[in-house]
Amino acid sequence: MSLAAEGTGPGRGAVEAGSAADQTLPARYRRLAWLTLGIAFVVFCLLCVGGAYAALRYSEHATQVNTALVEIAHGTKLEVRRAGQKNWTLVADQTTLNEDDSVRTGQDTEAWITMFDGSTVQLYYSSTVTLRVMRASQFLNQFKDIELTQAGGSIKASAAPLYVYTSMKFHVFSDDGQILVAIPANSTALITTPDPAQGNLRMLVATQAGEKVTVRTNGVPYDIALGNMRQVFPDGIVFAEEKAQAQLIDNGDVVQQADATQRATLLAPGWRLSQPRSVLETQHISADVVSETLEGHIRYAARFVRDTANNDLATVSIRQEMDTPVNFYGSLILGASVKVVDPQAPAGNLYPLTIQVTYDDQDGRQQIWKRQFYAQRKPGTFDPAAAVLSLFPGDWAEFAPADSPGPHWDLMTQSPAPARIKAVEVIVTGYTFNASVTDLSLVAR
Repeated sequence: MSLAAEGTGPGRGAVEAGSAADQTLPARYRRLAWLTLGIAFVVFCLLCVGGAYAALRYSEHATQVNTALVEIAHGTKLEVRRAGQKNWTLVADQTTLNEDDSVRTGQDTEAWITMFDGSTVQLYYSSTVTLRVMRASQFLNQFKDIELTQAGGSIKASAAPLYVYTSMKFHVFSDDGQILVAIPANSTALITTPDPAQGNLRMLVATQAGEKVTVRTNGVPYDIALGNMRQVFPDGIVFAEEKAQAQLIDNGDVVQQADATQRATLLAPGWRLSQPRSVLETQHISADVVSETLEGHIRYAARFVRDTANNDLATVSIRQEMDTPVNFYGSLILGASVKVVDPQAPAGNLYPLTIQVTYDDQDGRQQIWKRQFYAQRKPGTFDPAAAVLSLFPGDWAEFAPADSPGPHWDLMTQSPAPARIKAVEVIVTGYTFNASVTDLSLVAR
């Protein structure tokens, strides 16, 4: 029998080898197909997840640009400079604001800006702001973003509640971007940027309502508790928190003395005499700073004496000029220590000693607030509304500044209230007189 007949020849082996190859090849293709399908499915899943994530991220971060409304509170000079323009346009009543529009007020003007979410910015006299960002989430209402730049003046910035938003940002920057004030939801900050500059002070920030406000310089945050303030100086120097108040009268305790070159016209630095000393001498009037004992302590006081009886009525006064806006304060407390030596009954409107404050009210009209003093044996009970007060002859009477339990006056109770303090004056009048005053203070909060 031949090898071929037995099936052991080369023809049979070739057939068997071909059959094995035919079986292996489809299995390999099937595995490759399944692998390709698996990879495609993974890629598809990744694309779905990535698309969903991208859509979510877009919905979270897509913003819509909003507008604000500015209107005159009172005054005559409200101006707006539109984004990209150089010229300012006078606003008669109100107008809509867009991003990068600027607003400024004149010396007699206040204005309100109402944002898209109900947040407000009150611009006081001679103030300038630019609305850099006014945006909110376009889809899911998850955040709102407001950014301002303050170039000068004083503003009260009030952040609205979150409402339908989950987060918010209300930031006020200095003009050079070096100082940032962050105001949380439902909170109010008073921000003053002196223009022109007062010494080295760059910005004063106070928290007036709600939660603590934060001021940030050089990347370092400084919190400001309710009722407190911080002063910011060049190079990012931020002073420690202190009570949010300002002393408007300089040298009220007359500790600083006038030197030889000032003496002819000044009683003390900050206090100008109504007449030169050469004229006062012809009327037998002396006006000097003397040492007095108040509550066991030696103090300096301004004393005015005319002890030569003449038939002519004489007046001497010292006056401190100022031009300070106060309409953003809640209270304005006047304090003083006064003394009238000679007992005398008032005759008509003639009183030995008067403290007088001249101011412009909220309507721009000039007003005068004053309290007059005379000495008698039985002084009456203190009444802050009384325009005339009697004193024990020769005794000091203290009308306390803010934070003291004693009697004091709050000028903000006037109607209409002061908006800008123009001057503080001490006036002494009579045929003869001997009156003194010290510890003059006007504390604004």
